[in-house]
Amino acid sequence: MDTKLYLFGSPRLERNEETVPLTKRKALALLAYLAVTEKIHARDALATLLWPEFGQKAARTYLRQHLAPLRELLGKQTFVVDRETIGLNSNSALWSDVATFRQHVTDARQCSHPTTEICTTCLPLLTKAVTTYSNDFLVDFFLTDTTEFDDWQFFQREGLRQTLAEVLQQLIQSYAAQSNFDQAIPYARRWVGLDPLHEPAQCQLMLLYAHAGQQAAALRQYETYVSTLEEELGISPEAETTELYEAIRTRQLGKVAGLQPPTTTFEGDKSGKIAEGQQNIPSPPHLSSPPFQATATLPHFVGRSEEIEQVCGMLNEVGTSVVALVGMGGLGKTTLATQIAHTIKDDLPDGVLWANPAISSVMDILDNWGRAYGYDFSGLADIESRSAAVRGVLADKSVLLVLDNVTRGDEVQPLFAGGERCSLLLTTRDLDVAHALNAQVLLLGELSAEGGRELLVNILGEERVAAEEEDAAKIGRLLHYLPLAMEIVAQRLKSRAKMKLEGMVARLTNAQQRLGLKISNRAVRTSFEVSWEALDEELRMLFPLLAVFEGRPFSLEALAYIADLDPFDVEDALFELTALSLVKEDEEEYYRQHPLLADFAMEKLAKLPYRQHELLADLAQEKLSDSETAYRRMVAYYLNFAAENQQKYEALESEWGNMGAAIRIAHEQEKWQEVIEFTDVLEKSWLTRARYVDAREAYGLAQDAAIQLEDETLQATNLLRWGEVCTELGDHQEAKQHLSKSLQKWMGLEEDAGVADAHYHLARIALERGDYVNAEQLMSSSYSIRELIDDIGGLGNVQYLQAYYHFERGDLNEAEGLLENALINQERANERTKMISTLRFQGEVAVERRIFDQAASFFQQAEALCLELQDKGELAMIYYAMAINERRKKNFQAARSHAESAIALFRRFGLKRFEGMMLYHLSAILNELEDYSSALSYNLESVKICEATNNVLGKLFAMVLLGDLYQTVEQPQKSRAIWQEAQQIAQRLNQDNVQEQLRERLAYH
Repeated sequence: MDTKLYLFGSPRLERNEETVPLTKRKALALLAYLAVTEKIHARDALATLLWPEFGQKAARTYLRQHLAPLRELLGKQTFVVDRETIGLNSNSALWSDVATFRQHVTDARQCSHPTTEICTTCLPLLTKAVTTYSNDFLVDFFLTDTTEFDDWQFFQREGLRQTLAEVLQQLIQSYAAQSNFDQAIPYARRWVGLDPLHEPAQCQLMLLYAHAGQQAAALRQYETYVSTLEEELGISPEAETTELYEAIRTRQLGKVAGLQPPTTTFEGDKSGKIAEGQQNIPSPPHLSSPPFQATATLPHFVGRSEEIEQVCGMLNEVGTSVVALVGMGGLGKTTLATQIAHTIKDDLPDGVLWANPAISSVMDILDNWGRAYGYDFSGLADIESRSAAVRGVLADKSVLLVLDNVTRGDEVQPLFAGGERCSLLLTTRDLDVAHALNAQVLLLGELSAEGGRELLVNILGEERVAAEEEDAAKIGRLLHYLPLAMEIVAQRLKSRAKMKLEGMVARLTNAQQRLGLKISNRAVRTSFEVSWEALDEELRMLFPLLAVFEGRPFSLEALAYIADLDPFDVEDALFELTALSLVKEDEEEYYRQHPLLADFAMEKLAKLPYRQHELLADLAQEKLSDSETAYRRMVAYYLNFAAENQQKYEALESEWGNMGAAIRIAHEQEKWQEVIEFTDVLEKSWLTRARYVDAREAYGLAQDAAIQLEDETLQATNLLRWGEVCTELGDHQEAKQHLSKSLQKWMGLEEDAGVADAHYHLARIALERGDYVNAEQLMSSSYSIRELIDDIGGLGNVQYLQAYYHFERGDLNEAEGLLENALINQERANERTKMISTLRFQGEVAVERRIFDQAASFFQQAEALCLELQDKGELAMIYYAMAINERRKKNFQAARSHAESAIALFRRFGLKRFEGMMLYHLSAILNELEDYSSALSYNLESVKICEATNNVLGKLFAMVLLGDLYQTVEQPQKSRAIWQEAQQIAQRLNQDNVQEQLRERLAYH
């Protein structure tokens, strides 16, 4: 019975030339997997491959249910089955087109003729192979719920396409060498069809057309290729391709038109696939060109132009013979070395030699290098003799030697066999190895955000990335721009054309998914495991503890405390981990671990053996794992650190991330008192340094803690502070919610000071939202209570708000008097931070009075006090006011400088509302400076932020200016549309003056 399995193109099963229907896609997937792999597989592995979303028991049940109809259909003798394994019987009658294709290629490769020729034995084999490959592997076949099978399918397809490309090249070169161009052309067309963007294939086809006398076809081929490049990538052909086109067009082929020698050989394994990492060693002694053993460059290589330029410069320096690329696994050291080799190959008349000492012995490497120049050193039985022989060969040659993945310096010393004109480039994870080999070092980092996006675009295309721009950026941030991880994700997305980037983002939020990224034999976790295996026992106990920092900068002191080790011992260990590229020095006295390495460390931390700790008094009776103890000690360290440095803002600056994490951990561990202590200690620091986002998160956790502690006073206090920071962030709705709850609790507790504080903050919100009636009532209530409890500072703060109320209503005299009284009361109460706001406000009143020098004096006093107290939040508001003052004075350059300083601080602190307002003013300033392009850009950003923060009045003013700008740049239709929309907003807000301005603009224009 003739049974055939077709896997090229849409998969189908035929019996006696009739299609046999298989209703279950996974049954067909199982059969294809068994047929292509030609191995016996464990049932558990197959079940996980095809049903990963189910438990092992259920998955094995599904496997049996899908195997049964296959055995019934094809005969039990077709399969090799037992309780634990499943495979195909190698003696079965089942025919497969993939197996046939591979067999033809393998048989041809075993032919003894020279690799650049085709004899009568292998010609029909290669021709049959091409004929058998009717379409790509499993076209239009996919499973929606198993990424492992998708990965396998993708890489089988790519591997088979590569093999086909090599067969086609062999046929092309052989026919061309016989001047049988008409026979070669169909194969060249097929090669181009595999990848229309592949330049060598396009050039080969152009040359064949030209040699066959089909000049017009050759020129059309070039023009079609140019159009394809422009449409797909937006780039032009290489200069060599254009030169070839001109030579064909002018009928002056000369040497340019000589057909290139084969780019591949048929040194392969028995499966018909090219062995990974295999180098194409020319056959001695007749070398048509110097050896070039670097692998092909990646078509999606991006983001390393500065590094390439730097390394090339180092290699060209007089006296420099060794350069080392050093970095953690996954940074693309090998890829960069390959790119460098291709970049400088034209400057190396004697070629590039490449070796990987981690997988090849030094003896084999030296033997291969000798053969590259036509010498056989296999008879030299010791390393010294073979190394000396290679040195003799290379003594007068200009060669680049590349040693990839060096782990031990002493082992590779015999490979330093070049003469004075040779250079050596090595890649390693170990900085100490690089130094031991006297190498100039380039420490390799991650890609930039722009480089990460470019990598995604190069693999997925601009259209797909642009369609989900925000999710593309999230992918980069989640992977922290590690090239290996970025490439794997991009390739997985490429093989899943229907998968949204948003779906990949959802997966990557899980650390196990990030570490589990893999394609073929490349995997993030495996890359890190190589470094882990190199650690001694002490480092294996310390390295996992780095997980608690989750990729944030950390100090030696923090790690020493968490590890309960002497700081000097920890410092030595960090030196070793830094040398091994598992940690890198960050700022002065700080270290940082790549976040994906931190994920890896987290896995190791969970697996540390149990040890009894008696490190803290409150832990003495608890049996904690190393992981739990590490996190408990982290909380203790940072709580103590915060308490000791609560007014040493520079010391806090580098530890905000770790302190925030410590608060979250204390909350997770239900250490409620520690959460409360953190918020008490950091309250002033958060406000002074404008860390409002950090504070909002912390107060939410503190409120949980206060509820668990059943402390009503704590709850009222947290709600008040929580509402205050939400007000600073411009989130009035949330702020009012927290403050109202706080007010109820203070009233229930009969705490007058708390009631007064709640009324004060609620009044602030009412004023900012234009609810002047409610604001006046709340200010009056707060003021009365302050008088009763003799709160002088509180009175000054309320007077500040009252001044704001009168200022908004145009009563500058009343506002001025209230501010003078507020400043007196605040100074009496030593409320110096509040004095900054009052001095700034006095300056703003002076600006309205057009007394600009007096305003500048107030701002300077406020700035000096602000800098003395290191209050960054108020500093941003002072720069805001200074910008307005200078703009009113028509000193536009100074105004621009202050505005840009304010915007930078607002962005840093997450104050989007103020950022939007300042962007409007900056746009107006740039309009005066006649920088209309920048003014438009900033104004559009201002409108967008005002919409996001529900600042309707701010949006109105920005839109009026936006219409003016469009009118200036001669876009009247846009201008009128913007003004008409602004007019509707002005009507809703009862802004009569603005409505009149807009009516005039619309009437005139």
